[in-house]
Amino acid sequence: MPAALMQQYQDAGLDMMFSHACFEDETVSVEAGLMEMADRMRGDRWKVFEGQNDNWLEEYRLYHRDRDGRVVAENDDAISASRYAMMMRRHGRSAAHDFFKPIEYPRLGIV
Repeated sequence: MPAALMQQYQDAGLDMMFSHACFEDETVSVEAGLMEMADRMRGDRWKVFEGQNDNWLEEYRLYHRDRDGRVVAENDDAISASRYAMMMRRHGRSAAHDFFKPIEYPRLGIV
């Protein structure tokens, strides 16, 4: 990633990883990522909700293989972003101490 673009992201306050998205063994296989996503969907560990992610679902429906059996990766931006997130989930952290914190609603002057 060019330094200028990286600096723009940092200036916008975005946190960035120091390395590219990869599995724990440092591979970046599209095939392995898609198979893991499919396995997680079958086991109810990866959920995509209709009505909120229609572009993702459309990309998933259009995924196909060429004559040689390779995945055709065209118009797959949403699925690729999801695959990168899944590959890097080991770096995810939850704020467990905030989980049961009461929701603070903004005061809009409505009674």
